[in-house]
Amino acid sequence: MTAAPSTAATSAAAPAGTAAAGGTAPAVSATAGTFTAGKPAVPAPRSPTGPGIGFAAVSKTFDAGRRGALRALDQVSFEVGGGEFVSLLGPSGCGKSTALRMVAGLEAPTGGEVRVLGRPPAEVVSEHRLGIAFQDHALLPWLDVRGNIALPFRAVGRRVDRDLVDELIELVGLTASAGLRPRELSGGMRQRVSIARSLVLRPDVLLLDEPFGALDAVTRRRLNLELQRIWAQRRITTLMVTHAVDEAVLLSDRVVVMSARPARVVDVVTVPFDRPRGLELLTDPAFHELEDRLTRALLTTAPGAAATEAAEADGPAATRAGATDADLEESS
Repeated sequence: MTAAPSTAATSAAAPAGTAAAGGTAPAVSATAGTFTAGKPAVPAPRSPTGPGIGFAAVSKTFDAGRRGALRALDQVSFEVGGGEFVSLLGPSGCGKSTALRMVAGLEAPTGGEVRVLGRPPAEVVSEHRLGIAFQDHALLPWLDVRGNIALPFRAVGRRVDRDLVDELIELVGLTASAGLRPRELSGGMRQRVSIARSLVLRPDVLLLDEPFGALDAVTRRRLNLELQRIWAQRRITTLMVTHAVDEAVLLSDRVVVMSARPARVVDVVTVPFDRPRGLELLTDPAFHELEDRLTRALLTTAPGAAATEAAEADGPAATRAGATDADLEESS
């Protein structure tokens, strides 16, 4: 079945900097980005519309063999509105990626319900209305940039839309590298190809599973800004998994904070900053205040947090024991 173009993708036909009703959008405040006075800004974020992604009391338990049942998620509930960018933030191994796989239809919940666009995930996936990009770019080494981006068309038996492929290549800034193979690209360029590939079937929902986790800090920050620009033009409902607090604040409309395994939602934080968000925002005291709030939430829910707090009163030996327990839990 051919997927209908998303409302977000259709509304992105006007170039960035054009107001929804026509004309030039006003420049944003200095806090919001690096844009100079009078320079057109990315269109203002729209309010979430329609169903996006919904988790209702979702639990997930895995069979861990001799170790018994392993509970990954416990009564997780949150929503992503249509056209919203939401991040799942939590300690490593807490179950964030498991939640993302449920949205992609790759895992089924043990309890509760996951809905995508108001429907079961499998239905949305079968209509090719969901795109996903992983930390591992998974590019085919024998195909060039253009071939890798076009691959989903071949996978679903559809004619390659060469104009759309070229549009996405331009969108991610790889026009001059379109004929290169993955081994000839930097890590950041390979991730841009992966993101473009996830958009090529014009999905209504985009899933990002730590897409920049393997990159160095400078490249990661550059791609954070690139992703923000791409998202602003497409306005696709987006759910991103990350454990980087600054990345979550920079990119998201809201951040869902999850506890250590079994994951529970411990906080949902609205990010108040205007878009586009540039490098100046990283030095804004309000940015750091929100970053600190999220960091504290993570530290109080991380593995071994309770043992560490108790150890502060009991001395160094207890602290070492608590750290060892946390290490064992994290590696399991």
